[in-house]
Amino acid sequence: MTRHRASSGPARTGSTLQTTGPPQPPSSRRPSTRCGSRWTTGRNTCTTKCRGCRCSYGAVRCALLHYQLETIHPFLDGNGRLGRLFIVLYLMDRGRLPAPLLYLSGYFDQRKGDYYDRLQHVRERGEVTEWLQFFLDGVAVQATDAVDRAEQLSDLRESYRSRLRGGSRAHEVVDLLFANPILTVRYVQGILGLSQPGATNLLRRLADEDIVQEVGIGPGVRHRWLGNEILAVLDPESGA
Repeated sequence: MTRHRASSGPARTGSTLQTTGPPQPPSSRRPSTRCGSRWTTGRNTCTTKCRGCRCSYGAVRCALLHYQLETIHPFLDGNGRLGRLFIVLYLMDRGRLPAPLLYLSGYFDQRKGDYYDRLQHVRERGEVTEWLQFFLDGVAVQATDAVDRAEQLSDLRESYRSRLRGGSRAHEVVDLLFANPILTVRYVQGILGLSQPGATNLLRRLADEDIVQEVGIGPGVRHRWLGNEILAVLDPESGA
């Protein structure tokens, strides 16, 4: 059973979960956009013509819903991961993202102290505007980062294709590599309909061009081909 009451944060009493209600910012802290009076409503689109509103409104509502989920803390474990996954799923459901391309977890992880402080200060002090600013800054930073990485990957793919002149199917393997930077012979066989020797020869050609690196060399060992440059773009801290 769940009941709601005004409080500074979640508290458990026996089997009853007591949570805050939706945050209600003071009138002095409402956004300055003309549609700001509806920022906590359930509407999906804005009827005004303020520039950028349709994009920012979905992110603002998402920030409030993320705060509320983290405050309710409905599960014994995994609330943070679920709350971050919810951000992407919500924005996709509302048509703000065409694909799961926004990775806010990286932004939150780099600023854990600020992240937890901002959530706690909404509960204790009603600092909704500060939380929204933090969240929207994260959206802007991570969106820019996603665009930068997409451009790097696009340039990298064109570079690989330019090395593979000729009529072989190596270009198709390159495309597979960008969908899955760790390939096996069996995977290439199944996707491209090749024989085992044919798939192996194509992967070895990519290795000769320094596009992939073969690991697990030796009899009885499962061979894999890694696109290290792709992995380095996707996760710069991996050391690939």
